Amino acid sequence: MNLDVKLSMNKLLSSPNIAEMLDQRALTTIGERVASEFENDKLSRSVWEERVEEAMKLALQVAEAKSFPWSGASNVKFPLITIAALQFHSRAYPALLPSETIVKIDNPAMPEGQVDPQQMQQIKQQVDRNARVEKHMSYQVLQEDENWEAEMDKVLITVPIVGCAFKKTYWDFEEDHPISENILAKDFVVSYWTKNLSDCTRQTHVLYLSKNDILARQRKGMWLDFDVNTPQMITQDNLSQAQNKAQGVDQPTFDPATPYEFLEQHRWEDLDGDGYKEPYIVTVHKDTQKVVRIVANYFAESIKRNDEGEIISIKPESYFTKYSFIPSPDGGFYDIGFGILLGPLNASIDTIVNQLIDAGT
Repeated sequence: MNLDVKLSMNKLLSSPNIAEMLDQRALTTIGERVASEFENDKLSRSVWEERVEEAMKLALQVAEAKSFPWSGASNVKFPLITIAALQFHSRAYPALLPSETIVKIDNPAMPEGQVDPQQMQQIKQQVDRNARVEKHMSYQVLQEDENWEAEMDKVLITVPIVGCAFKKTYWDFEEDHPISENILAKDFVVSYWTKNLSDCTRQTHVLYLSKNDILARQRKGMWLDFDVNTPQMITQDNLSQAQNKAQGVDQPTFDPATPYEFLEQHRWEDLDGDGYKEPYIVTVHKDTQKVVRIVANYFAESIKRNDEGEIISIKPESYFTKYSFIPSPDGGFYDIGFGILLGPLNASIDTIVNQLIDAGT
């Protein structure tokens, strides 16, 4: 279903917030669609979420209450999955971050036999150019983006447990350098049967923003007005509850510092009314389904047209990079890690150890 709006392509590309140009009915339709399709994607991966939840309980050594064979029975949690993840991390980190040159570019192959001097000069120039690009981009990664190494460290410890992790890379106009942040798999939602990110027509990054974060975006003119005075009710999924329990945290129902939850969905909409959908980034407040921002996720040079000037394809910008451990045998998008592979074995070890201790008692 297309929206009853027709905006010129130039306006769509140049606007810092397309939502300002849409009427309330159109914004309501888009907000409801974003929230509904997000829930559909969540439902498609519900089995995966349950398996990861159990895996994280084992990795975090969550000690759930036991009353069998008696109250106060042994409740040992053997850190099998945690040890396996640490061993992977200790080997992967130096292999992926071997030196100060993080970025590597493939150089052209040297031709065999007699080589034309002009061709050799061109190859040498290309190799020198690649070396300069490698040096500059490695500087951006390690020096300008101060958190890059720490975020990569998080990726390499979560990938072997969950099976996959994501990094979001974008240009920060305030800091004037690229940012690459770790995104947990639970906060990056696509349909479970998505083949790959390049062909995915809907990707949702769940954002957690404070009141100051929201006000800053509004005062910069990036977001529509949004009431941030209403206390945010704390809602947690089972995984978050398990993590808090493992750390001995008991959160209140309401807290003024609780972040607001937003859905940043990279999706396709037809806003120019030509029948062909274009890629946009739509940000919606999850609880109220209110659209706060829409921005084009493509450039003019990304558009291909036919001889009649009609759009035949648009290449969207890519913000996310997936890090995989072991591809899922069922062909699903979310991969498997030690949490799923070693989960049953870890549970068996816990049972045997606790039975031995209880028998001794």
